[in-house]
Amino acid sequence: IDRVRRVVDAARIGGVAIPGARLVELGPGHTLGVAVSLALGGASRVDALDTVRYADARPDPRSFTELWRRCTEAGLVDSIRVTDRDAALARAARRVEYQVVDGQKPWPFPEGSRDIVYSFSVLEHVRDVRAVLEESSRVLRPGGLSIHTIDLRDHYNLGPGENWLAFLEFDDRQWDRMTSARFAWCNRMRAPELRTLFGEVFEVVEFTEEAADLPPGFDRRRVAPRFRGFETDELAVSSVS
Repeated sequence: IDRVRRVVDAARIGGVAIPGARLVELGPGHTLGVAVSLALGGASRVDALDTVRYADARPDPRSFTELWRRCTEAGLVDSIRVTDRDAALARAARRVEYQVVDGQKPWPFPEGSRDIVYSFSVLEHVRDVRAVLEESSRVLRPGGLSIHTIDLRDHYNLGPGENWLAFLEFDDRQWDRMTSARFAWCNRMRAPELRTLFGEVFEVVEFTEEAADLPPGFDRRRVAPRFRGFETDELAVSSVS
């Protein structure tokens, strides 16, 4: 629900109404809950794109019953105006299209055909972020929105007391050799790099950095040359949105 609110709030700030909107979700993973929630909120279509199949392309609408409860409690769906919950879930599920695409090819949408492209904890796993942003720009209509939350932490060290900046100690060649075949590989882009990149592709309406305390075991002297030009407070940014 927090992710749905993030899209709804960002759309409101950007002047795009969810009812009637055409959205693209990047990397939904195993659940289509965000996409179905936005369809319940009135989106006319949500295309959910993955490069590997994780989710059921045609889920049973009844599997979203708990999602319905949470959406109504959060005020995202007006349950008073809906007399048949199961029918509403079925309609919403039909407006969600799950597709597995080739990450090296253009998305299967015409230019300027979508209102919003969004993702959560996905772009840190993308090797060519610029290409993804440029493809987003291609399919978005003028005034459309690109909404993303990006986790900047080391996904192999997220436990309590672990050093979530440990991956900055390796140069690119070492890092790829260690992790390129594993699902938690990250591109290790830092907040200033992402801010610059988004600004080169889009007009940035909002760019929020969330900082965290430096983790135990972090030693700035050990970071790889690629990251030595960043200030300590820049390295302490754990996510951007």
